[in-house]
Amino acid sequence: MHSPTDLYERFLRIMETNLEGDEVVDPLCETDWIRILVTRKAGDPVCVQLEVELVLPACIIDALRTDQPLGIPSCKTARTFVETTINHLEYLVRLEDIGLELSVAPKDGIWSASTTIDNTPPIPFFAELIPPVC
Repeated sequence: MHSPTDLYERFLRIMETNLEGDEVVDPLCETDWIRILVTRKAGDPVCVQLEVELVLPACIIDALRTDQPLGIPSCKTARTFVETTINHLEYLVRLEDIGLELSVAPKDGIWSASTTIDNTPPIPFFAELIPPVC
């Protein structure tokens, strides 16, 4: 479980690192369902792109199937998976409520919320970024 202070301090560490290359993408937080990424560009290293991605974990849910391919975990139930997905989609909507913009890439199965930041946000902003607990 991440705390707002953990995310804030991680963000500060990311901002203090030197840029190597034209663009650097650093993970701020990652769970089985959520990736929060900070993208900095060499031309303007203080202005960063913050992106929260919801990516469905690899999971097979088929009530009629008894065998599961190797390397792909079987989910407990389809209902649990659907409820967890809804919980994470509601999280993205809450992020829109605090000013992030929503995007959907259906072919890739990625829903996201993003914003551009020119100053370090206060700790309460990072409290809103805390992903749901599965």
